[in-house]
Amino acid sequence: MAAREISVPLTPFQEEVLRLLARNRSPESYLAGGAALHSAPNSIRYSQDLDFFHDSERRVAEAFESDRSLHDTAWRFVPVVRDPGGWFRLHDVDLAINKLLALAGRDEPRDYVDILDAHDRILPLGALVWAATGKDPGLSPHGILELLKRRGRPRQEDLDRLRLATPLDASRCKERWLRALEEAEAFVSRRPAAELGCLHFHAASGEFRAPSAAMSLEEQGLLPHFGAPGGVLPLAVEG
Repeated sequence: MAAREISVPLTPFQEEVLRLLARNRSPESYLAGGAALHSAPNSIRYSQDLDFFHDSERRVAEAFESDRSLHDTAWRFVPVVRDPGGWFRLHDVDLAINKLLALAGRDEPRDYVDILDAHDRILPLGALVWAATGKDPGLSPHGILELLKRRGRPRQEDLDRLRLATPLDASRCKERWLRALEEAEAFVSRRPAAELGCLHFHAASGEFRAPSAAMSLEEQGLLPHFGAPGGVLPLAVEG
């Protein structure tokens, strides 16, 4: 039987993941759960995850090894990391940049909330936008910002429907979003073209940081860090 086209309501990111993993699937390793149930064109709900089931413990191990090998060919800034919980996951900067590109392409309240959180917790919006062009060279920083300016308008009831650890006020979130966009516009306008698509790594602390335009990268102890298939380890802390 010929494989049918993947249809809505899978998100573009879910479609990308499914196409990547499809070569390792079989009748003993298959998609189930909400994503499978709601993959029909007339379905009314998006699933938030992709559940693959396996008919034996041996098949689980085989699928893990083959899927990990496929995943490591993907383009990213940093190789996958081991979470303190024991599992492997993308590095925070790659997660944030992927989410940023998702928000640029769709208007989902959950993506908006995630990027506001990433702006506060991982890297400022401008640094994420600047780096995102390395993952999608077809977009410019200002082009991404123009797409993002069309987002960030969820109503209070949209935020209330999300499962949040702390309730969010739509008006305050909008103020934060507009301020982040303004700061991001200034940031990308000041960065040199030679650094387009990079992050900036602070070797002494082992952190990625947004550089200041008031000092050189050398004065700030920062180095440009570009991504690659499978990711690249930043320079190790010396001393």
